[in-house]
Amino acid sequence: MTPSMPAKKRDAESTRERILTAAQLLFTRKGFDGAGIRDIAAEADVNMALIGRYFGSKKRLFESAILSELEFGDVLELDPADFADEIAKLYLTKEKDDSFDPMLAIMRSLSNPEIASEIREALEKQILVPLSKRIGGSDAKQRAALLLAQLAGVDLMRRIMGFTWIQAKHVKRSHPPLKNVISDLLGSKDR
Repeated sequence: MTPSMPAKKRDAESTRERILTAAQLLFTRKGFDGAGIRDIAAEADVNMALIGRYFGSKKRLFESAILSELEFGDVLELDPADFADEIAKLYLTKEKDDSFDPMLAIMRSLSNPEIASEIREALEKQILVPLSKRIGGSDAKQRAALLLAQLAGVDLMRRIMGFTWIQAKHVKRSHPPLKNVISDLLGSKDR
């Protein structure tokens, strides 16, 4: 009789984190439709069944991996005098790479009607509302929505479509007009 090998101890939290990390990378690279559960499981080095066990569905995995990470972060804490300048710099110098980026994942996933409404809700709750509070004023939500549309357009044109004239190498020429647009949307106090 051969002694049995000790059972491999499972670490549920570590497994869950590996799945989330793999999902973040693959949703960023391929979007919701392009990233399959089988691919995510292979990237995380787990059995596909564990994804269902921990997250229930691909949609819930997307919500946990991408939408829960959607935020402006420290940008909202910037000094009002620097806000437009720093936002313009940030969006004109973001690199296109294979690392996790919730906005790229969202842009590559919006065409899927199964998750489009969840994306809209998350953008409103986690980005639009805090940004409109930061902007202030009676029309803050409208200005915040227009600012988000502007920034999403810049991001889309730069990092997905590769539009030449707004690439990082042209930041000196692109920065002033973008900063002015952002300042206008923020209101005159940020100019």
